Amino acid sequence: MKNGKIIITNVIIVLVAVAAIVTLWLGSFMQIDLSLTVNQKNVEEIAGEEADVSALGEFSITIPLSLTLKDSDGISAIFGDRTAVTKQVVEREISSVLQNLFSAAKDVMKTVTKAVVNKAVDEAKNAIEKQLGEGTDTQKVLEEQYGVSGEDIETFKTELSDTITLVLDGGSTDDLKAKLEDSETLDKILEAYAEAELKEKLGVDTLDDEQKAQAAANAEEKKNEVLDKYDEVIEQFADEEGNLSVGSIVAGMMDEAGIKDDNGDKVKIETEEDLKNFISEKINGTMEENTEYIGYALMGLGVFVLFVMACWAYVILKIIIKLFMKNKTVFFGLPQAFGWMPHVFFIGLPMTIIRLSDVILPKLSDQLGEDATKVVKMAQNMVSLNVSSLTWVSALCTVVLLIISFFYYKWRRQIKKELKSGK
Repeated sequence: MKNGKIIITNVIIVLVAVAAIVTLWLGSFMQIDLSLTVNQKNVEEIAGEEADVSALGEFSITIPLSLTLKDSDGISAIFGDRTAVTKQVVEREISSVLQNLFSAAKDVMKTVTKAVVNKAVDEAKNAIEKQLGEGTDTQKVLEEQYGVSGEDIETFKTELSDTITLVLDGGSTDDLKAKLEDSETLDKILEAYAEAELKEKLGVDTLDDEQKAQAAANAEEKKNEVLDKYDEVIEQFADEEGNLSVGSIVAGMMDEAGIKDDNGDKVKIETEEDLKNFISEKINGTMEENTEYIGYALMGLGVFVLFVMACWAYVILKIIIKLFMKNKTVFFGLPQAFGWMPHVFFIGLPMTIIRLSDVILPKLSDQLGEDATKVVKMAQNMVSLNVSSLTWVSALCTVVLLIISFFYYKWRRQIKKELKSGK
């Protein structure tokens, strides 16, 4: 029997084995992706009928959380310090989770910012209406007496929230202050508010020139208060370069909360990195007693991955050796037997359980009553869970070997028979 097609097939087997080894070495053993989708509908359902979330407008925010266990983590635990590897994994995953949360928090802040701006402007209008008298068409008064149309107010809301969004995306905080300083719409709303406030205080329906001048001074004072408050917020929550970001805001809030360490000293949190380090230290401190056991688990994972990789490497080695022999075929039963296991055990089974729970939980909740059914449906609408990894490549490679084996082992038996008969 000619060896040409056997050699070509062996090359294919080597390529398949290399692909399996590389992906097992470089890929993730298990990646858990959880996403929480929040929109106006489910916020209303959670908050109940009493809460008014209409100021948020139509929105949909997805908050992703991802945890990754790499094959290299387990292999490092075999040959290195298990405790150190465990801490490195924790720090890496905390950094990844926080980065995802910061990204999601940016969307949350943009939505909340829009709501805050809407509420602030609406409250100013309500205050004017209260001072002018119930039933007053506030918008009509603003337009006729102060030249502020409904379109002007909506433009101001949009520009302000868009500028805040740009600041959160890395823009200059001076742009937002300039927007407040230069806004004619804000000046006119504050003027209307100050005049209405003074009318109520004096008990008059109209103001003379001197009183209008006093109202204008009050309006200017209120604007300065807004700008001063803005400066205070920037000073409190901006980073060392004076930039405002989700990370600097969260760090500032935690610093303001006065969190203390185990010695009772206030923890200094000024940057995202400080925040990541603080959380890593807290989690590592909490799991300190179990760090060694987690290290052993990682080591067990590493041993398993190395064994599967060794099965693939063994086939490559045999093919190389067989190049110098008359019978160039090899037996590849080991990778066929074990190459699929990582994917099926750690991805296939968890995903099967998740898919079954999507079917079983609603049926169980139906038996528990209306409230349980509502909670389950809400959770299914809001939460998405998926488990994945690159171990699917090794599993696919075992399928390729199975297909090859249908004709390859026939050649192998034929060659053995020919060699035995001395042909």
